[in-house]
Amino acid sequence: MIRRSNLRVRTTGPADCCHRGSAGLSPCESLMAKTPGSGESLSFPMAPIQKLVSRMPMIFAFMLLALLCVPATSFPADASGFVIVDIDDASLARFGRWPWPRDLQARLLRATEKFSPKAVVVDLLLSESDVQFPEKDRELADSIGASGNVFLAFAFQFERQGVTPELERLTLLQRNALAKGRESIDELREANGLLFPVPLFARKAAGLGFVNVFPESRGSGAGPGLVRRGTLVVSYRGEVYPSLPLALVSWLKKLTLSKVIVHPGDRIETEDVNIPVDSAGDIPLSFTAPGSRFPRVSAERVLGGEDLSAPLQGAIVIIGVNATGLSDYHPTPVSSYHPGTELLATAIDALLSKWPSRAR
Repeated sequence: MIRRSNLRVRTTGPADCCHRGSAGLSPCESLMAKTPGSGESLSFPMAPIQKLVSRMPMIFAFMLLALLCVPATSFPADASGFVIVDIDDASLARFGRWPWPRDLQARLLRATEKFSPKAVVVDLLLSESDVQFPEKDRELADSIGASGNVFLAFAFQFERQGVTPELERLTLLQRNALAKGRESIDELREANGLLFPVPLFARKAAGLGFVNVFPESRGSGAGPGLVRRGTLVVSYRGEVYPSLPLALVSWLKKLTLSKVIVHPGDRIETEDVNIPVDSAGDIPLSFTAPGSRFPRVSAERVLGGEDLSAPLQGAIVIIGVNATGLSDYHPTPVSSYHPGTELLATAIDALLSKWPSRAR
């Protein structure tokens, strides 16, 4: 990002072109007060012109300052169309400790959908069934499928001994595979395990995508680096799968995932636009300070029945946990503790910016 600079411009005194000569006229006035060859003076109101000329340094300074303050990556016009619903300390104090029972999570979804959001992204890994109260799982599944706009998260694993999902989950995953171009996918990050939602939930979702975050490498023993880029695709068992931001934006743009073609090191090709990516399938992200760009609403307010139609109606809503000791934080160029929900919003927003304004 470009740092804003404090520009100081000397503006006291008249501009050089308006210094007055012995006749009491500036060069500008002398030039404009006579018509060459006529010998007659023209009657011009000089005060406004002199005032404008004298202020030219200040006008130039403001123009320069405006150019310097343009961010490195432009934000789309609908960047404000996001709302993050936080399951925060206030929510846990009122409705109980985390994890919440599935029927309460279902209630939160229904309370959110009441305000007709454009889409709801659940930034939670719903990978285990409630064996004690299976009816609560069914209630949550019904709430996921009721509006047809709920997106669920899964996570790839990259350890030596990753979890191999059962056949039903693997089959549901394969339905979200992207098309591959002629380029090799060997340089894409390759997973060897998967934490996938309970099939009962996955079948009801409008879409699914991974939420893994990959900091830059700092070398052996140096610890994790900063998150500067968003990973759009990962390979698993010979197929390529989308991140949650890519899956959501594809749905918003009415794209079929099987027709989204991945060309590692070049682009992700869609029917509308090409999204440039590097060999790992990443795009650069432009961050702002946490809390400065994406509005946040406590889940306690949503569940409490407040009228939140103003922020939520037509918005992309991201539901996640942001409570003490439970939050998902990552270091970025602007913050050592960047919430995972804001990383999702930033990546979604970056993808939306690839489309022309009229198509967003």
